[in-house]
Amino acid sequence: MLERRPAHWRNMFPIGKASNGSVDFRHGELQHAGFKEWQVKQLLFFCASILIVAAASCARDEIAPAPELEDAALRSLDAAYVEAWLNPDSEEQERAVLALFDKRAVIMPGEGMAPAKGQTALGEFWFPDGEPPTEVSHFTHDIEAVDIAGDLGVVSGRYTLSFDYNQRSFAQNGNYLFVARRISGEWKIMRMIWNDQPLTDV
Repeated sequence: MLERRPAHWRNMFPIGKASNGSVDFRHGELQHAGFKEWQVKQLLFFCASILIVAAASCARDEIAPAPELEDAALRSLDAAYVEAWLNPDSEEQERAVLALFDKRAVIMPGEGMAPAKGQTALGEFWFPDGEPPTEVSHFTHDIEAVDIAGDLGVVSGRYTLSFDYNQRSFAQNGNYLFVARRISGEWKIMRMIWNDQPLTDV
């Protein structure tokens, strides 16, 4: 943590030349007539270089976490998606599912259906007003691959699904893939696509 420094510390770097040729530090006791301007510039350049190197080092630490940590984070995002759908409370289910997606996310459903773009469209696709809730009784993801490139991650695998809707029970299985982006240190789903076998009544 940075400590609060005395106010006069802010004025201890040279800002120009005085009329007698000395470097004006705007701090009465620190005017040195023998201190050359080029020496001052060298000192400032040296200090600035140190600060730039230190900042770059900190930035690398923040931008490039260990690959195994990012792999685990993407697997946790995948697990959270499954868990959200298994929530028995329909309102909590909707909030939990949509919270995993970026506000600009796009889903591309199976069977050639048109994409839904943005969180609002995702909500209308999965949780339309006036329709009965979807009660998911069984949902699994079997991850086959996790790939990471910088702030982008791709997760793909197989899924199985069973749910009740409008007094009917259905089962389905297929493939899925989603692309996630790390935003302010948190992974959010940007794109999701799945292809599936036709729904079957149970």
